[in-house]
Amino acid sequence: MLISRSTNNHTFFQTQLKQRGFPKVTVTSVDKDGLNFVINDLKPRLVIIGAGFYYCSTAYMMSLLLKKFPELNIAAVSIAPYPASLAMWFIFNGVKSYINFDDGADDFFKGLESIRDGRKYISQSVQERIELCRERPLPASQITPRQLEVIKLLCNGFNVPEIGDVLHITKSTVDRHKADIYQNLNVRNENELIGRAITLGMVKVDELIFHPKNYELKPKPERKLSSNNKAMIRRVK
Repeated sequence: MLISRSTNNHTFFQTQLKQRGFPKVTVTSVDKDGLNFVINDLKPRLVIIGAGFYYCSTAYMMSLLLKKFPELNIAAVSIAPYPASLAMWFIFNGVKSYINFDDGADDFFKGLESIRDGRKYISQSVQERIELCRERPLPASQITPRQLEVIKLLCNGFNVPEIGDVLHITKSTVDRHKADIYQNLNVRNENELIGRAITLGMVKVDELIFHPKNYELKPKPERKLSSNNKAMIRRVK
């Protein structure tokens, strides 16, 4: 089964895979719960998904998919530029193969042949990036209800002390939640977190208020006029 949002190319992708020996190819663009339903119904031998299907969150979403279907064989495929530092998280999160067209056509088609025949394949650029890691990071864990609360508050502009006050937890606990969230969603800062949370539907647009409930807009202090400005105003009058 191939998962792609390029619906205009579904027939082309299906034909190309069949010509390369992939039998009974199903192509879909459904996501989240809909995707779970399709996989449960079809029980595919192999799932090929575009690396950018969930934008920069695909690796995390695949970790959730594998928690529902632990025996699922997933191969991520990139036909557009995709950073190896992000692509390696597919492998850390349990995806068996990653194929990257940027590594060259020969490498790309070799990867397709490998997954067609039931073998794992990791493109050279991603394998090199994995080998640079001193230790293998833990796979992403599912976002907990408490972490989701922290995410929503961060997306609304709350700082660490304010989050601690609202949730009645210590600053160190908030920091620990933030660190876990950043690792799970593979983000580096709060700006990336906001984009990721909205993309994944963790935070709805109507939930974005951008200030704490007790926030008050303070009136701007009146600007004091200099003696020269006062004299100029008198002349104008």
